[in-house]
Amino acid sequence: MLIRAPRLTLPLGLVLAFWLVLPSQTDAICATIPVAEAMRGAPVVFVGTVTNTENHDATATFLVDEIWSGPTLEPLVKVHGPVVDASAEDVLTWREGVKYLVMPEVVGERLEDQACSNSRPWTDDLAAFRPADAREPVEQPLTSGPPGDPPYPLVFLLILAGGAAAAFLLLRRR
Repeated sequence: MLIRAPRLTLPLGLVLAFWLVLPSQTDAICATIPVAEAMRGAPVVFVGTVTNTENHDATATFLVDEIWSGPTLEPLVKVHGPVVDASAEDVLTWREGVKYLVMPEVVGERLEDQACSNSRPWTDDLAAFRPADAREPVEQPLTSGPPGDPPYPLVFLLILAGGAAAAFLLLRRR
């Protein structure tokens, strides 16, 4: 006795085979962009060496060598990656002691980089893309918080002085 397969077996098999060989969306999104083109679209471009990593190597502190474009940076900057766990895959990771050409996004006051970033480990051929107006980082004066926030030590001292004055007046009335 011959068993016949349902008529849909062949079409379903072809669809499954076709689906398996198609590139994934991640492959399409993470297409490699030439360095010059990536630099034109990046809000910040700098060259730096990783001094410390956190968040399973997805977040790094960089010692900045040169700023190629974007705002002035301090000598040490942190580039935040996504929050990950040890089993995460397809996450951009940094290695301590390695020099990179970094092209992060600016999100609020943070620099952030993702798995599909155009940042890359430094190779000597990247020096050809160095702009004539590349500059060194600048040490910024210390502040008590993010720019635009009140000076916290001064606010604390004013509260403390006000409390002392109120206590003095209360004790004087007795």
